Amino acid sequence: MEKADSLYTSLASEHVESPLLPEAMMMLANAHSQDEEYLLANFYLDEYLRRYGNKENADHVRYMKIKANYEAFPNPNRNQQLLLDTIVQTKDFLVRYPHSKFAPLAQTILVRLQMGEYFFR
Repeated sequence: MEKADSLYTSLASEHVESPLLPEAMMMLANAHSQDEEYLLANFYLDEYLRRYGNKENADHVRYMKIKANYEAFPNPNRNQQLLLDTIVQTKDFLVRYPHSKFAPLAQTILVRLQMGEYFFR
């Protein structure tokens, strides 16, 4: 993963307008998420939204951020603030994209996060 991150950084700095950058960002976000490196996954997703986000892909990328945060909770380093922030992000997602194909998945995540919040009390 470190090699992939390094190659991406090199590509991004040397070829700023490369059509490969958006795909590389999404691949790295997915790879970091699969390796349970959720902060790095969120970094790439934030960068993707900032550079290439549009109406067609914003719901998918925002859902991926929510999912990465949700998947971080089984880890021992979970924290209550991340839980609360993810609940807010998920509610915002559902308001912004009520007809997204990812809405039912986000609703499921929201219910599970709210149950987690209940157990923190």
